[in-house]
Amino acid sequence: AIGRRGQNVRLASKLVGWDIEIMTHDELADSLERAERWFRQLPHLGEEQIQSMIEEGFLSYNELTFIDAAELTEFTGLPAEQADEVLTYAEEYADVMEQSAEQERAEADEAARAAAQEASEADAMAAREAADAARAAAAAGDVSEAGEPVPDDASPSADEPAAGAETEESTEPEPALAGAGA
Repeated sequence: AIGRRGQNVRLASKLVGWDIEIMTHDELADSLERAERWFRQLPHLGEEQIQSMIEEGFLSYNELTFIDAAELTEFTGLPAEQADEVLTYAEEYADVMEQSAEQERAEADEAARAAAQEASEADAMAAREAADAARAAAAAGDVSEAGEPVPDDASPSADEPAAGAETEESTEPEPALAGAGA
């Protein structure tokens, strides 16, 4: 459990000495996609090495700057010289890539806000059009105040009494039950 305002996450982070980041499934998918795209730009890495880095929990150039060439060699199988070149490249471009990721997130947020605004405006326009159509129909006498269509023949049917008309009730007394009260 994350806990109130991330308290449990912060405690767990202190206990294990790791940086724990909580993210949604969509955020994770975006991070994995971005990591694959960025790591393909690193020298000497094939698909296997990229997947190894991601499986080890590395999702950015910045995260690679915390390990040395020997550690990278251990889980990617790269020779030490190539691992050193990969880390040098990652260190040089870590800030640029982080800024790029922030810009991508900002653009995605702006696109989501714009889409929500457009949807809200479309809903408002549809509601106005429906209200206008209902008022026009009511003014033309085609619908009742409740917005329901008025039938062409507004007279009561043969089975229904007219409004205000009294119904015939039997004036004959009901027969008494035999043996009641005896």
